Amino acid sequence: MKKKDDVVHVRCIIKGEPAQIIQELKRRGTVTSVKEAIVLGLYAYYDTILQLDLKRLEIEKSRNPDNYATKENIAPENQ
Repeated sequence: MKKKDDVVHVRCIIKGEPAQIIQELKRRGTVTSVKEAIVLGLYAYYDTILQLDLKRLEIEKSRNPDNYATKENIAPENQ
């Protein structure tokens, strides 16, 4: 069941290189509509951001291991 927050209305004009990319994807048959190209682009961008967040968290965890919960420091086996 869709909620009101699950819908975003977008009305805009896309120019320049982004427009050329959409036209190229449509010409190749990779996407069938502008909406599909935008949605797939958002998924790809979101995935990239999540990957960067994960890398950043791993780096931070390696620098400060005591600040993160691990199996060993949550329930030590010797207790």
